[in-house]
Amino acid sequence: MPRGSAGGSLWRMLRSRPASPARRGRPRALALRPPCVRGPRAPRTPALPAIAALALGLSALGAAAAPAGAALTLAPPAPTAAFDQPEGVALADVDRDGIVDAIVGNRDDQAIQVFRGGPGGFGPPSAHETGHNLPVAVAAGDLDGDGDADVVSSAALGGQGGQVAVLLGDGAGGFAPAPGSPFATTANGPNVGSGIALADITGDGRLDVLTGGDDELVLLPGSGTGALLAPVVTVLSFSELRSVSVGDFTGDARPDVITGSDQPQQLSELYENVGGRLEFHSLRADTGNEALAGDLDGTGRDDLVFTRLSGSDVGSLLSSGDGVFTADPLISEAGMLFVSGIALADVDADGRDDLAVGGHNAVELMAGAGPAGAFTPFPGSPIAAAGFNANVALGDVTGDAQPDLVYAAKDADRLVLVRNLNAAAASGPAAVDFGVSPAGGPAVERTVTLTSGGPGFYRVAAATIAPGGSGGVAIAADTCSGRPLAVGATCAVTLRFTPGAVTGGATGALAASLTLADNSPAGSRSIALAMTVAAPAGPGPGPGPRAPPPGPGSGGRDTTHPAIRGVRLSPATFAVARGATAKLAGAAEGRRAAAAVGAPVATGAARTRVPRGTRIRFTASEAARVTLTFERRASGRRSGRRCVAPTRALRRAKARACTRFVAVGALVRRDGRAGANVVAFSGRIGRRALRPGRHRVTVSATDAAGNRGAAPPTAFRVRR
Repeated sequence: MPRGSAGGSLWRMLRSRPASPARRGRPRALALRPPCVRGPRAPRTPALPAIAALALGLSALGAAAAPAGAALTLAPPAPTAAFDQPEGVALADVDRDGIVDAIVGNRDDQAIQVFRGGPGGFGPPSAHETGHNLPVAVAAGDLDGDGDADVVSSAALGGQGGQVAVLLGDGAGGFAPAPGSPFATTANGPNVGSGIALADITGDGRLDVLTGGDDELVLLPGSGTGALLAPVVTVLSFSELRSVSVGDFTGDARPDVITGSDQPQQLSELYENVGGRLEFHSLRADTGNEALAGDLDGTGRDDLVFTRLSGSDVGSLLSSGDGVFTADPLISEAGMLFVSGIALADVDADGRDDLAVGGHNAVELMAGAGPAGAFTPFPGSPIAAAGFNANVALGDVTGDAQPDLVYAAKDADRLVLVRNLNAAAASGPAAVDFGVSPAGGPAVERTVTLTSGGPGFYRVAAATIAPGGSGGVAIAADTCSGRPLAVGATCAVTLRFTPGAVTGGATGALAASLTLADNSPAGSRSIALAMTVAAPAGPGPGPGPRAPPPGPGSGGRDTTHPAIRGVRLSPATFAVARGATAKLAGAAEGRRAAAAVGAPVATGAARTRVPRGTRIRFTASEAARVTLTFERRASGRRSGRRCVAPTRALRRAKARACTRFVAVGALVRRDGRAGANVVAFSGRIGRRALRPGRHRVTVSATDAAGNRGAAPPTAFRVRR
């Protein structure tokens, strides 16, 4: 059917369909894409062998080269036998060894399989019964709050549809059914392995389960114990649910939901999270059957990748952050027919998400190509793979910090690992000199900065000091250990030498070493540390001998910027409390104010537990003066490249609408401490209350030496 006629019939259907009773009075924000005209495709030649057909698909991409700097070396596919027709694949560390493992669903059994990851790849799987047939869709997360990965599976359409099983992990690779598992959903089950997702939809800090089937999206709220509460059913507008994806598409720091469809119209529906409820926001035509959220253009907003029901189309939609996507998706053609499973991750360490696509007889790896949100094939892609390949996943299953490709070869009854062989390297100093310090003098700090040189992610496992006769050197701060670095990214280890802590009070030239255990081919790097302690002056007239002046950059001045991490508001949606928040206070005063947070709010004759005020939590690398700057989200109009306050002239000129942030005030905490911090915030800056609506807060810190560091803004919402 021509695309124009399909779009026209869909528009007529939307115009004629009455609103359901639950939705009457609520306008629908339709994000329909106007019909577009595409040039004719080259006809496919049935007599071509499979490899030639793959080459034809690759040439249809315009023979585009991978982005500059993209480098990826892959090992040959390594299959491991699985149950009949494996389909759903989820990756999680089930045994707490720091390496992700694979959880696989299937169409022909009553159990899921767990494949443990390791340096040599996957070992033999273990089977775990779910209590329902056809556990095709699987997901992993911590549902009972014990820090161990748990597994959720949803029964496929045609099995015991309408059931979800929860298997609680013990942290050692074992699983046991949660009390009451499996749980009824009322829906008929998803068709494929992508029909399940986990997210905190209700905002209570517990993971909830999203699944469904036919025309129903089903939310099963988590209880925090592993058991699932009664299902909350949302009837879809048009879709026959195939996939579920979660992302913040409306910019309010809450997880929203996108559904994919098996219907010929190829629809996706966006459901906005409004106070823990999923409400219809908009419908997108001509998007596809599989949809996945990810930041494609590096703006920090969740965009969308999708696949088409048939053919080899892969598209991307860029988000404006308020539930609206670009008017025309960027369409590529993957190197196989009947694309299905999709996954996003940065596999080449360039700081951009890359795309894996599974389909008939092949799996494609495509490099993220920059701000346009487009993708181009990596050299050597697509990877020939016999049969229909269902879900794909990207993650480090070998422990070398490089994301690997995992896919379920459904027709071959195999789970396949394609190992990422990119190596890691980093540049940094070979030695560090602390200069000359007087015995008993002040501490001197030096910072060792490492820069990742690629082509893969560089990761330091641990940093240690070997005293070597010194004992006065300690690690003051470490932003390297456990953190994979993309190519060009840096991390730092701050070292502090205290002359008075030298073993035995030794003086003169001393030595130590900093050892960084890493994932480079050598396995570690050692940095020599040198320091000199001047002996105290002897007795006699006049001043004693003066120690030599410190060398360049060794005067003991603190040049390390404080780091602020893990900023979050608990809760992220709240009402303004009655008490004021001091604009200038010590952290201890702020902690005493926390008792005012969480009081009930009266609504009519009833009292409901709507939180008043919130707590702003963050971690600081050192003691510092902390500033919390608040901004309110407001509408604006484009004036050149800027988003400014709307004026009559801009409206008359039909300047494009945009979103801006307006400063509303700041709080200062004078004695922020190193480590975890909590600031009680009533929703008022002084006595001035924030308006209801969307806001954001930026946490920055300034230490005693004047060094400043800040975290990215964190969104929150104030309710009436």
